[in-house]
Amino acid sequence: MTILELLAVVVWWICVLLLFQTYAGIYLSLMIFRPRFRQESGEPDSGTRLPSMTVLIPAYNEEAVIEARILNLLKQDYPNDLLEIVVVSDMSTDNTVAIADRFSDQNVRTIEMSRRQGKLGIIDTVTSTLKSDIITITDANVICDKHALKNLGIQFHNPEVGAVGGNLKLKPPKSAKNVDLEASYRRYEIGLKKLMGRFGKVVGIYGGLYSFRRELFEPIQVTGHPCHDDVIMPLEILQKGYRVNFAENAIAEEETTSTIVEEFRRRARMTAYNLNSLSRTISLSLKAGVVAFLVALSYKVIRWLSPFLFTLFFLSSIFLSSIHPIFETTAIIFIAGILLSLIGGILDRFGVKIWLATAVYHFMMMNLACYLGLISWVRGAKGHWTPRGM
Repeated sequence: MTILELLAVVVWWICVLLLFQTYAGIYLSLMIFRPRFRQESGEPDSGTRLPSMTVLIPAYNEEAVIEARILNLLKQDYPNDLLEIVVVSDMSTDNTVAIADRFSDQNVRTIEMSRRQGKLGIIDTVTSTLKSDIITITDANVICDKHALKNLGIQFHNPEVGAVGGNLKLKPPKSAKNVDLEASYRRYEIGLKKLMGRFGKVVGIYGGLYSFRRELFEPIQVTGHPCHDDVIMPLEILQKGYRVNFAENAIAEEETTSTIVEEFRRRARMTAYNLNSLSRTISLSLKAGVVAFLVALSYKVIRWLSPFLFTLFFLSSIFLSSIHPIFETTAIIFIAGILLSLIGGILDRFGVKIWLATAVYHFMMMNLACYLGLISWVRGAKGHWTPRGM
């Protein structure tokens, strides 16, 4: 065996171990190594008062959904005198502000930004001006169960809890075509968050619905580059010694994208944010302790890099295919997967779904999206977004 072949073998095994850890090992580890304490999840004592809460909704041209979002929050079973809703318009050019202003007499306040800053800029700018004990961040297209806010707020009767993630489920829209795999993957993610919640180390809460103690807030976009608030925020709180819980009963729904191609574009944008978040995720998780670091490494860092690991795995398998049957077999499996994804892609164009071919096509597209995201990252990722369909 030549030195080059030996190096390829090392690369192959590293890829195998890392990919196993991020997709299965992390789940098994969290199941096996249960903590000695359990997450606080019960009702507070009858004399316990829920904390004051401000629900912050960053919004850009959300006239199609903002009214439904506000009405949904007004129907929550949270005490009216403790709940404030703040809609922050990121220089919307439609009727978002006018619609939100209709509810100004119901504890709904509207703030208009003077320049586009995106979700992260809004959170950084507005949070410091709020007075409530708890800040809840939610997206304009999310719809909460009636008890969602209360079930988030209840968690904070434990003074050790600094942040709580909601249970954000995905719902394919009526116009959806072959994107049900996203909802299935979300169910796997929810299972992981439940396991992390046992440790109070939920690294990666859902950005569409989460709460934190205002006093613990640290600016998110300190580097000037857009990153993932739902990763950086909990890590900032974990490294201060507080717990980050997962409220399984704080249920909300958001729609998936309508097609695999739309999801491809979303994943590409997410990849640029992933790469911006990479170094800060490692740094903060190291400060947060061994468990938080291992969870962040397995669940986020390696997962973000997995498309590139798959590529190295494939190339090393091809290179070593004549050395041993195991390498030849993995190379054949990869090639078969590529061909199957091409079939799935052709079928998807005609609206036809064959489960295995469509699933492989979906998986392949999500990994290819990361290379487009890498190009966006090199060029400089944008810090703001545009609602779907615009």
